Amino acid sequence: MWQKKRRAFTLIEIVVAGAVLSLLFTTVYKVYNGVTNSFKRSNWTLKTQSLTRNTLTYIREEIQRSSYSSIITPSSVTIVDSDDYKFRTNAPVAPDLEEHVGSAGDVAAWYICKPTKNVGTIEPGFEIQCTLSYQNKQLLYTRTPSGTAPQENTLANKVILGDVAKIGIRMQDEDPGSTNVARLFVLKVWVKHPDAAHFPNLIVEEETAAKIDILSTTLP
Repeated sequence: MWQKKRRAFTLIEIVVAGAVLSLLFTTVYKVYNGVTNSFKRSNWTLKTQSLTRNTLTYIREEIQRSSYSSIITPSSVTIVDSDDYKFRTNAPVAPDLEEHVGSAGDVAAWYICKPTKNVGTIEPGFEIQCTLSYQNKQLLYTRTPSGTAPQENTLANKVILGDVAKIGIRMQDEDPGSTNVARLFVLKVWVKHPDAAHFPNLIVEEETAAKIDILSTTLP
């Protein structure tokens, strides 16, 4: 009785099959890796945009609270108009942002003051000394309340935003044709993805403008 011979795979067939499988796995991996990176890019961008906008909104609101120390009586309002209580910054008065790339130092400093009222009964005020600085690719915020300042947080070089590749600041007149002292302090930040090896060009840019109703001067 004749037995049917079983045909074995040749070496060439095995090599070809291996190459096809390798190509298939490589293609699948590239597709998977591309989808994964795309998801990571989108996820990081959305989270960073939200965090950056919230941070700049917070700083804008804090700056817009800047004010002089004052005392109110039935017959007068005494304002302490000194350089300390003015809004202080080195931002240029210019149409373009001045970019501070990798530099460190104070960005702006100001006071948030509640007036002391002496009208029949004394209502004590308070002062909060505020400083915004940029160091080691981080935006840092310091607020130091003095006096009676209920529900006002104390912060000491609190990191409010990280991975900041650079910042831009400028001062501009709110209304160039007006004699009003009001100006806009413009702050722009560029936040870069921390994984520069895989996402070298992934940057989020956000900008805010805070209205300042007190006089400004340069930082010492």
